[in-house]
Amino acid sequence: MKSPAARAIGGKKSTFATPEQAQALTQYVMGAVPPFSFDDRLALRVDARLRDVGTLWFNASALDRSVALDVDDYFRLIGDDCGAEIATPVTATA
Repeated sequence: MKSPAARAIGGKKSTFATPEQAQALTQYVMGAVPPFSFDDRLALRVDARLRDVGTLWFNASALDRSVALDVDDYFRLIGDDCGAEIATPVTATA
């Protein structure tokens, strides 16, 4: 069965990149990879439910710099076609 993330890009399976792979592909260290793709070879997909958070906080190309961005502005920048249902919501129980 295809994972939701793989389905979102038309693939068969998906995995998270290792820190080394992420740095080789993006030129940023893990934890500082911005939520944008600056390389046509890297398909950007984000969970569409991200719209529910209001403000997106991320490290801006460095581990010691953070940026806040309104989620509606984020989707205007990346395009609505980058949104997909790729995460499975979980409910925490005590």
